[in-house]
Amino acid sequence: MFWAFAFFSLLMIPTLLMYDRGSSYEGIPEKAIQYANRTIGNLGYTGVFCNSIPVEIGKVSVACKYGTVGEIYYYGVNPKDDRGICQNIESNSMCNPTNQTTIDYIQSCVGKEECVVDCTKDDLFTGTAPPSQCYDSDANFFVQFTCIASDDELK
Repeated sequence: MFWAFAFFSLLMIPTLLMYDRGSSYEGIPEKAIQYANRTIGNLGYTGVFCNSIPVEIGKVSVACKYGTVGEIYYYGVNPKDDRGICQNIESNSMCNPTNQTTIDYIQSCVGKEECVVDCTKDDLFTGTAPPSQCYDSDANFFVQFTCIASDDELK
């Protein structure tokens, strides 16, 4: 077992030396960069986040600490009993936003570092009013999204 550990440790020395510098790929020969681009250290940055706020506050921030908004996965309103959920499921389906302008605005957050979404009753729903539990003081508006960073930002 010791020999296997020693062997794999020796194999990792070039990789450890490349990443030990802390300056990304600066000063590394082109052939080494081709190798480095396929290593686990080059996975990049991405994260999935969920912002949730009571509907009565009226605004929620969709923002990335690093990078930009990559994709909007889910958005909607959770009634009181589903407050911790950050996706569209059967129990909160009656509270899906119907205002196309707001839906389009949420989708327009992709590629931005930050945008603020209005989430009052009038901003979220048009036409037939949803059940009152979708916009009372116990309801939460949520947005689940990814943040991604470009290669330049990572360097």
